[in-house]
Amino acid sequence: MLVVSAGFSLNRFLSKRLFWPCSALLILALYSCKKKEKIEPEAAKINFITRASAKDANVRVDTLLGFIQVELPTNYLRDSIDLILSLPQGVGTGPSLIDTDSSKVFLSYNFEGKQPREVPLYQSDGTKVRFKYFKVFVRHLGPLKATTQEKYIYFNALAQDSGPVDDGYIKFRLESGLGSIPDSPSDTSRLIPIIREVAKNITINGYYDEAYGTVGFEGISPFLGSQNVKIGFSYGQKTYLYPDPIEVLRAPPSAKIDLNYKSFKFLKYRETVNVGGGFFLLDSKYNLEFSRPGLNRPISITARRVNHHNLQIEIPESIPAGAYKVSSFEDGKGMSHSIYHVSSDASARSIHYIWKEDWRCPSQNFVDLPPEEVKVARGGYVNVNPFPLIVQNRNISFDPKKFTFKLVLRSQGREFSIQPDARADECYGDESLYMYYGRYLIPHEITPGLYEVILMDAAGKPSLASWQKILII
Repeated sequence: MLVVSAGFSLNRFLSKRLFWPCSALLILALYSCKKKEKIEPEAAKINFITRASAKDANVRVDTLLGFIQVELPTNYLRDSIDLILSLPQGVGTGPSLIDTDSSKVFLSYNFEGKQPREVPLYQSDGTKVRFKYFKVFVRHLGPLKATTQEKYIYFNALAQDSGPVDDGYIKFRLESGLGSIPDSPSDTSRLIPIIREVAKNITINGYYDEAYGTVGFEGISPFLGSQNVKIGFSYGQKTYLYPDPIEVLRAPPSAKIDLNYKSFKFLKYRETVNVGGGFFLLDSKYNLEFSRPGLNRPISITARRVNHHNLQIEIPESIPAGAYKVSSFEDGKGMSHSIYHVSSDASARSIHYIWKEDWRCPSQNFVDLPPEEVKVARGGYVNVNPFPLIVQNRNISFDPKKFTFKLVLRSQGREFSIQPDARADECYGDESLYMYYGRYLIPHEITPGLYEVILMDAAGKPSLASWQKILII
C-alpha cells in the first residue's frame, strides 16, 4: 500500500539518481584501467535484454529508447512487482558480470507512487564496454482506490499574523490503481489530492509537503461546517473520492500578541498591536483581558477583526504600568494566556521569569504562563531574568558586569535586598546568544511568607512589579 501522507523522499530519490551514474562511471573507469578496453557509453542499437517478465503482468521492452513497460491488470493489489530480465551472453548489471554466464536478473520494485526504477546494463564484446540505462515504468489499469482513518480535517492554527491559516492536512492510503509516476515514458500526469464540496461543486487541489510527509490543502475555509465534503485523488483520467464525507473543522485559535512583546518590547499606551494565531470568524466577538494580583477586576479590551488571521487592539492609558496575564477570548471562551508588560517609559525594566530549578538551558523550559508563586526554602536559590531580555552574541565573552540587578523582596513593610550571581543561558537563539540572568541565595534569616519581587539596577531605579511572587518557606 502507498501511504500518501508520507510522500516520497526527494533526498533519497536524488541520491539514487546521482549514485548510479557516478558509480557507473567510476566502475567503468576502473574496468578500463584493468582490461585496457575502450569504453563507449552510447549503445542505442545493442540488444541488452532478450526478454522481460513479471507474474500477472504484461511486460514490453523497448531497447532503442531504453525502457521497460509493465502493465498490471485491474485486480492487481500488490504495490510491488518481481521483474525477471533475461540477458544475452556478454550483458550484465555491472562490468564484473559481463564475462560470466549470468543470463537472468531478478529485480524487485516497489512501484506505487514512486519514480520509475533505473537499471544500468553493461555489454562487452572483448574489446569494448558499452552501457545503457533502462527505466522501468509501471502502469496499473485498474481504477484508483483509497482509504483513510481520518474523520476530520483541521485548519492549521499555528501561524501568528504572517498569512492565512486555513490550510489543512490529512493522512490517506492508496490501495490500488496507481503505478509508478510517471507510468509511461510519455505520461505527464501527477497524483493530485483533492477536496470537494459535492453539493456546491467546489474542488480544491492539494499538494505534497515532502519535508513533513503530509498531504495538504490550502484555503479550505469555504468547506467549514459543510456536511458534503469528500477527499480523494486524481491521476490523469482517474479520479477517486472516498465514499464517506469528511468534516472540516477549525483548530482552536490561540490569539496571541506578537512574540516580540513577550521578550523585548513593552506594550505602549495608544499603540495598535497585532494579535494572531488561528482563523478568526467573521461573526464572532473577540477581546483580551489584562489581569494581575491586586487588580480588582480584569481590564477588557475589545479586539477588532482585521481579517481571517489578524486581530488588533489599542492599549488604553487606563492600564497601570506593569506585568499582566493577558487572556484572549472568542465569544467568551478562553483561547490563550501569556504574560506581557505595559509601559511607555523607554528606560523601564520589568521581570520576565522567575524559577528555582538549576536548568542548563532555562529559556527552553519557559512556558507562556509561569506559576504565579515560586516556592523556595530559606538557604535555597531562585533565578530571575529581566524584561526586556539582556542578550549578547556568544562570539563575545560572557561579561558578569552586564547583570548587576539586586533582587528586592517586599512583604508587609519588610524589605530584603539580595546581590546577584550573574549567569547566562548559552542555549538562547539556537545557542548563538547569551541570555543573562541572576541567581540569588535566599538568606536563612529572612522571615517566611509571600513576597512581591522587583529588580533594582545599579543606579537604584526599581523595576516594575513582577506578576510572579516568591513564597519563602
